[in-house]
Order: sequence, then structure tokens, then C-alpha cells
Amino acid sequence: MLARLSALRAFSVNRPRTALAVWLAALAVAIVFGSGVVDDLETVPTGDTNTESQFVEDTLAELGASSADVVALYDGIDITNPTFAQEVRSLDERLSLTPHVANVFHAFDEGPLFVSLDEQATIVAVVLDRSLPEAELDELVEVVEADLRSIDASRILVGGAAVLDRESVEQTERDLQRAELITLPITLIALIIVFGGIVAASLPLAIAFVAIPGSMFILWVLTKITDVQLFALNAATMLGLGLAIDYALLIVNRFREERALGRTVADSVTRTVATAGVTVLFSGITVALALGGFLMMSGNVFPSIGMGSIGVVVLAMLAATSLLPALLMLVGHRIKPAKNAAESGKIFGRVAEFVQRRAGVVAVVVATGLLLLAAPFAGVRLQVPGAESLPESLETRQLLDVRDERFAIGGEDPITIIAETTSDVAPYLESVGQLRGVQGVQVRFATNDSTIIDVLPNGSAQSEVAEGVVRELRSMEQAFDTAIGGPAAELIDQRDALYDRTPWALAFVAGSTLILLFLLTGSVVMPFKAMAMNLLSLTATFGLLVWGFQDGNLGGLLGFEPTGFISLWNPFLVFFLAFGLSMDYEVFLLSRIKEIHDETGDNDLAVTQGLQKTGRVITSAALLIALVFGAFATGESIDMKTLGVGLAAAIIIDASIVRMLFVPAAMKLMGEWNWWAPAPLRRFHDRFGLSEPSDISPPPVVDLDGTSPSIDERDASLVEV
Repeated sequence: MLARLSALRAFSVNRPRTALAVWLAALAVAIVFGSGVVDDLETVPTGDTNTESQFVEDTLAELGASSADVVALYDGIDITNPTFAQEVRSLDERLSLTPHVANVFHAFDEGPLFVSLDEQATIVAVVLDRSLPEAELDELVEVVEADLRSIDASRILVGGAAVLDRESVEQTERDLQRAELITLPITLIALIIVFGGIVAASLPLAIAFVAIPGSMFILWVLTKITDVQLFALNAATMLGLGLAIDYALLIVNRFREERALGRTVADSVTRTVATAGVTVLFSGITVALALGGFLMMSGNVFPSIGMGSIGVVVLAMLAATSLLPALLMLVGHRIKPAKNAAESGKIFGRVAEFVQRRAGVVAVVVATGLLLLAAPFAGVRLQVPGAESLPESLETRQLLDVRDERFAIGGEDPITIIAETTSDVAPYLESVGQLRGVQGVQVRFATNDSTIIDVLPNGSAQSEVAEGVVRELRSMEQAFDTAIGGPAAELIDQRDALYDRTPWALAFVAGSTLILLFLLTGSVVMPFKAMAMNLLSLTATFGLLVWGFQDGNLGGLLGFEPTGFISLWNPFLVFFLAFGLSMDYEVFLLSRIKEIHDETGDNDLAVTQGLQKTGRVITSAALLIALVFGAFATGESIDMKTLGVGLAAAIIIDASIVRMLFVPAAMKLMGEWNWWAPAPLRRFHDRFGLSEPSDISPPPVVDLDGTSPSIDERDASLVEV
């Protein structure tokens, strides 16, 4: 692996213009093929499809009785007016003749549940053939929506499952565009401040400009093999920009340090790739393995994000170790050397010294603070998000609010039972009606071999009461088989499916991370310590999300009405993405500490100088990435706000509280035990471990293409490694 890195280094340093041309050609290919990937991505996320609730949904879809895809709410009407009744029946006839419309439900066939309690509003629900290709289904939804709006009413609201899918995607795209418009100019300004010049500030964007189209190309290839979810592209974009900032900061900072020692551009690039380049390589592998946890989760959301994210990590890593060195060879002479080594990062060195003098107190205070932040997570309520997560300006959300306020039907859908019997079900209905939390039960219809029963729980469709009803229904004993579906059953099934896969994903991420950190440090102590600290900081982040979003304490600041729950998928997204990036910083810090410890054998000095040399890089990168992620909190979707705040908070907590305070305190308390490993493992690390070389001999000067000496007549040289 290191031999390949050395070959990349030699190619980029010896032939910078050729290396740049290769990357530009690859970029052109990626743009040509990858730019059309959006049209091939799936827009509707799904969880585990092998569940009881999914069986019910599929069965109802075959019978033309699944969840309403398009729903119209007519307000300010007279339900007893014969003219209005005739309009609805005519609408029913027209829609029933429309191809791929499976069923139409309304008050004049289904009864009072479709009429508001004040009898001033009514609902018409339309079920479509969901087996249609997505483009054809979208066209059908538009046709049905236009027909539903033809009824004469003072106020018409149109929503439903299919409309919700469309509006959710459109809202996500608007939120992403807003975030990008806010992020890019602010990030560029911040990069100029951090790097101290426009040339250096453009380097992270150059890596991102390659990594993001490259990941789109990878996703395009994957769409030819399997289903890929739309959010995979969003995650790849966020991660690509974040890693570009991380890796460019590390590489350029090390390059500036080498230049400050009086070395030529070529020598500085060579040493930078041989030292910081190894750290980038190691970090990229660690992040990719952390993101590999996505691949082990259920549904189509997480594996898609995993594939796209791993692709962008690999591309960012390759760009940082080959494209960036080539660019440094071409423009490195225009980048300011670092300040005097003794002065650079002085404040972080002083922080480390302060922490080491009070290590016990700092460790206790930090641990206590993180545990207090984490406490609200004990009361987390996870749900499958619906229209309540969208802004109130959208019709789907308005329809939901009116329905919940003025209709007896409660949630969007009842709990649905498929009873495999056609005999008298009256005794069963009576037993179901007596269950705690049930406000009504009725037969929807019967087929040749089964009976479809709807159960209305008290409260919302995914409330704890509804979940309790589902569990009691599934535990009831009767003479026939039943299958329980509906929103509450779907929530239980999807949550259980995620929880069943989570231990395997965590075991994979933890195991691979521990092995890699051992290969980096040669210690069996520091990998476990790093894992414990990361988990503690992430749990604190989850507590903050529950406090801020589920409990609504950030509602006034960020402009949203709390829903009383967190999206089922958000904690998993935050965990794997933030864990990967936090390991990025762990590798940055530990690799430098180990380099100094190998040179001096002094644990305290290694921690102090390691923090001094990397503190600015880690803090700057974290602030920039938090800025990128935090911009998503400006969106209108609560789920997008939650994800943006969660990722930004996780990065800030990790890079400041954990990396700057907890790590030096813990390493001071443990002293040389930080570096302990059993003798067999020590010998294994001595032979197979990875680390930055402590010394690199100056390379000989050669001229391979006759172009590079003109890069910088003062000090640039071509080298062969």
C-alpha cells in the first residue's frame, strides 16, 4: 500500500502537469456519465421489505385498497347538499375509469369517518397502482390531482402518500440548494482566512470538485447494478466537501511547515506526501470502514449512502495524495510558509499544558458534562417521518393539521388487520374493540379467503398507544391467522429491523477501527480509549438532538414546530457520518503524537507538541465542516434541520471538547500505559504497522519532462523516488 503511495508521489512530483491532465480527463468522463445519475436514483426510501407490515401493504395494494396515494380535503362545504354529493359521485366515476386508479373512497360510500366532526369538511381518498414506473406514477398523480381540484369548494387541500413523496423530495432539493448557496461563499471566505491566501484556499475546492463528480460517476455505475437512493448523492456531496477540507488542511499545513524549514517546493511536497500523505491514506481507510457500517443496515437508504460515501472517501483520498501534490508543485511557491515552528499553534500547546497540570479534574468535568448532554437521549422517541416534518406552507402539511384537528380518523391510516377467514368475525371484532387504546373497529371489506379490518387507536397513527395496540393484536390468540399492518406496525417492524442489524454494523465498525488504530499506534490501549471517547461524544450529540428537536427547545431559534419525535433514520445517519469524520481527527492527532513519541520517548511532550502541531488543523477543519453541515439547519424540513445540527454539533464537540481537552487529560493520566501492547502484538506492529516515517533522505534531482523547472526558478526541482 505504501509502495503504491510512493509511486503516486513520484508521478505527481515528477510529472505534475501530466498528473493534472490525467485528473482533468478523469473528471471529464465523470461529468459526462455521472451528471445524469439523478434521473436514475430512487426518491422513495424504504426499510426492510420482509416484514409483516410490508406484507399487509403489498396485499392491500394487490386488492386496490392500500394507503391513499392522493387525498383531497374539501372545506367549507355542506355535506347534505345533493349537488355536492353528485359532484363527488361524478368524480368517483371519472377517476374509476382512469387507467391505474385502483380505488376511490369518499363519505357517500364509506360513511361518517370521511366527514369532519363539524360536518363542514370531507375527504376523498384515491389509491393508485404503485407497480407503475416512477415517472408514469408521477404523471398519474398530476392527472388525479387536477381532477380532484375540479370540485367546487371554498378551500381544497391535496395531499396523500404519493404527493408527500413528491413534496418531500422537492423540499429536500430546495433545502440543499439553499444550504449550498449559503455555504459555498462563506466557506471560501473562511478558507482564505485559514489558509492565508486565495491560492491555498482553492486547493480544498479543487479536491471537492474532483471527488463529488467522481462519486456521482460511481453512483451512476451502481444504478446499473442495484437501486440507489437519492439521499446517497446528498451525503456524498456533504462528505466530499468535508473531507476535501480535512485532507487539504492537513497536506497544505504540513507543506507549509516543510517550507518554513527552508526546503524547496519539490522537497517539501515529497516529505509532505511521505508523512501527512500516509496519515491521509490511513484516515481514508478508517473513514471508509466506519462508513461500511451503512452497508450492513436494512432497507435501501443506508446501503446507498454507504456506497456513495465510501466512493467519495476513496476519491478524496486519492486526490489528496496525487492531485494535490501535483498542484502544490505548480503553485506551491505562491503559498506562504508556516510561521516559526516554536510560535505555530502556541495556544494549543498551552491548552495541553494546562490540561496536563489538572488532568484528573478536566477528565471528570468533561466526562460529566458529556453525560449530562447525553441524558435526554434516554427518552428518545423514534418514528417514521411523515407530513408533520414538512413546513406548514405545504398543502400536505396543512391537510394533515386539518385532519388531525377536525376529523375522528386520527392518524393518516388506521391499524389494518388481514384476517385469513371468511366466517363470522363478530366475536373477534368485539375482542379487538375491548383492547386498551382502541376507539373503534370495523370491517373494511372481505375477499374470497380473508377479511380486511380497520382498527382506530386513540391518538396519532404512530403513538405509543398505537404501538401498544399493535403488540396486543399480534399476541392475541384466535382460530385463524392474522397479519397486522399500518403506520404503527410499520414503525415497530422497521425499528426492530434496524435494531437487529445495528449490533452487526457496530461490531464491524468497532472491530475494523480498533485494528486500524492499533496498526497506527502499536498500542492496544489507545484504540479502545478513542472508541470510548467517540461514543461518549456522539451520545452527547444525540441527547442534544432530543432536547432541541424532539422536546422543541431549538424551535424558536431555528423556526419549527416540534413533532415530539426524531426521525427513525437520523440517529443512524449522524452516527456513521460523524463517527467517520471524528476518526479522521483521531488519526490526525494520534499520528502526530506517535511521531513525536517515537522521536523523544516522552509521553507528555508528545501530547503537548502533537496538539500544538495539529490543533489548528483540527479546529479549523472542524469549524469549516460544521459550517457546511450547519447550513442545512437553514432548511425548512425538520429532518434536514436535525441532520445538519446533529452533524455540526458532533464535529464541534469532538474537535473541541474531546480532542482538545479529554484526549490530553486521559493520555496524561495513563502515561506510558498509552503505548502498551503485549509482546507478540508489539512484534506484529513492528513488522506490519503503518506510520509516518521520521526521516526522509533528500531525493536526487532529475528532469523527466523538461517542463517543471520553470514552475519556480528559485527552488522547484524534479525528483525521482
